Amino acid sequence: WEINLEGLEKAVMDRSTFESTATCPVTPHPSRKWESEAKDGSIEAYEGVGLWVLVSMVDGGDSPEGHYRFNRELAEAGYKVQVFAKDGYVAEFSSEEIAYNNDIFLAYLKNGKPLDEDDGPVKLVGPGLPSKKHSVKQVALIRLIELP
Repeated sequence: WEINLEGLEKAVMDRSTFESTATCPVTPHPSRKWESEAKDGSIEAYEGVGLWVLVSMVDGGDSPEGHYRFNRELAEAGYKVQVFAKDGYVAEFSSEEIAYNNDIFLAYLKNGKPLDEDDGPVKLVGPGLPSKKHSVKQVALIRLIELP
């Protein structure tokens, strides 16, 4: 699977790169784990990578010294981040909401297993989401708009 990324640059995040980013033991972008209660009362444990990490791939912050360098100055100037589902549904965030925020993340595992077809391959989750409407299933595209 692939997630398209559009901003100051364009990139594609594929499954193997996403999984290696989520499991890298020495990293400035640690993987995220979060548990929530399902409607039936069961616990759902999600694992993934902060949305800001994927944004950093297209915000112009990378340097020859390394990748996944978030462009703090651009975020402070302000722009919007749109997260699109495969079916076209979109949730929007401000750059301030997602900057280094590991409480809004892209999960690829639920209860230790890859997400099912209805939710995955990647789903936007986390305790930092402004509302349940912001939880996007089947993420296909992340786009930065209104760039300064």
